[in-house]
Amino acid sequence: MGAGKPVDAGHPLIAHLDRIVAEMDPGRRFLPTSSSGPGFMADEEDFGKGLHWDVHGPWQAVGNLEQEWAQYWDHDDALFRSETGAPGASPAALIEHYRGILPTVPGTTANPLWNRVSWWIEWPEFVRAHGREPRDLDEYVTWSQQRQAGALAIAARACKDRFPRCGGLIIWMGHDGFSCPTNTSIFDFHGEPKPAAAALAAIFRGPEDTSVR
Repeated sequence: MGAGKPVDAGHPLIAHLDRIVAEMDPGRRFLPTSSSGPGFMADEEDFGKGLHWDVHGPWQAVGNLEQEWAQYWDHDDALFRSETGAPGASPAALIEHYRGILPTVPGTTANPLWNRVSWWIEWPEFVRAHGREPRDLDEYVTWSQQRQAGALAIAARACKDRFPRCGGLIIWMGHDGFSCPTNTSIFDFHGEPKPAAAALAAIFRGPEDTSVR
C-alpha cells in the first residue's frame, strides 16, 4: 500500500508556520502534519518492524473484505491511524436529484457525473465480484454502501481490539461538502447517515446504541 514520507519541518512553509506558532503561542505544541510518520502509510511488508506510528490510509478496500482487507487489519501494528476511510455511494435519490443532464449510470470514469470523484469509483469492483454489470443504480448504491460499512467496521473493530497498542482511529470523512455521487463520507450531502455510520456506532458505542445523531 506504499509508505512514503510525510511532510515535516524541513519544508520551508512548514518551518515558517512552526516559527509563527513558537512566537505567537510558545506554550502550544506544533505538529507539522498528519500523518506524522515516520512513514505516511502503513505498508504490509513493514508490519512488525515498529515503523508505523501515526499513519494515514488506506482509503479503499482491495478485493474481498473478509480476505485481503481483513488480513491487512489483522496484522496492523500502527500506533495511531489519523485518517482512514472507504468509499460509499450517495443514496440513489440524491444522485438522481443532482445529476443535471448527465446519466446516473454507469458509475465509471466514462461518465462525467462520476469522473469528478474518480478516486472513489468502485463500479469495476462490483463487476469483478458479481461477474456482471449492476442491474440499476439502486443495486449498485446498496452494494456500495454495504461494502463501505463492512470495510470501516473491520478497520474500526481491529483498531479498538488492539487498544492501547493502537491509540486511536480517525475516520475520513464525516460528511459530504457537495453533492457527489460517491465519497468516503459516512453522512451524505443532505446530512443523512449512510449505513457505515450505524456500523461504526455499533462498534464504538455498543450494539444496543446505534444512533448516529
